[in-house]
Amino acid sequence: MKHLYILSICFLTGISWAQTGGNTSIIDISGNSNILEIRQENSGGNIGHSAEVDLIGNYNSLLIKQIGSGNMLIDITVTGNNHSITANQRDEANHRATVTVINSGGPVNLNLLQQGSTANLLNFYQSCANPNGCTVSVNQSGP
Repeated sequence: MKHLYILSICFLTGISWAQTGGNTSIIDISGNSNILEIRQENSGGNIGHSAEVDLIGNYNSLLIKQIGSGNMLIDITVTGNNHSITANQRDEANHRATVTVINSGGPVNLNLLQQGSTANLLNFYQSCANPNGCTVSVNQSGP
């Protein structure tokens, strides 16, 4: 089982990494120009993917993918500014995602896909108060 923990209080311009088999990522970021990408895959019989991200501040963007063999968990909380979240998950079920996005006005723009062999669960909480923000697109597919 692989674990990745990141605590960052800075001006991030990007973090990107891939993990294979039995993955846990816990990330707390406070900063300005955030871009984050996580990719977790099943490999060598290890199953289960968990990504927990708490992101506070500014030019956010976030992409998390979890691919194959079930037991997938995504827990994202983003507070402030120019959000854009793409989550994903994929096949062999046990999909669980909780996404909370808070802003006092303006962007959110989520795009989540969970996919195949049943179990799809999404809890989505949003505070947007428009001024030309808030787009949500969810596609949960079945078996």
